[in-house]
Amino acid sequence: MRIDDKHLLPFFGTDAGITTVPAWLSMKTGYDIVPAYCERTGHARFRFTFYPALPGPPADMPEDEAIRLLSMEMIHMHEARIREHPDQWLCSNRRWPKQVMRDQGGLLAPVKAA
Repeated sequence: MRIDDKHLLPFFGTDAGITTVPAWLSMKTGYDIVPAYCERTGHARFRFTFYPALPGPPADMPEDEAIRLLSMEMIHMHEARIREHPDQWLCSNRRWPKQVMRDQGGLLAPVKAA
């Protein structure tokens, strides 16, 4: 699923494109979200850690708010693991919009053709 600007959620204090699909699926199916963490331990060696299921939103909460709440719980789990082991984090897509990265000094301003 492609993420557009309407799905920007705070990630390390800056709005980032984060998928809400796992939370949406959880709401639609009634299944819990079980966070998992994969750690590289050596050449072609990995350790997986599974955590308790995220708490479900209150039953009377509107679906869009429940999806946001669950998505934020997932984000907090990711942030905690990344803070513990920043050397283990790999992100292969653009997490923050280009303008946000420029504002933070992470991208050079576009070069204008002469």
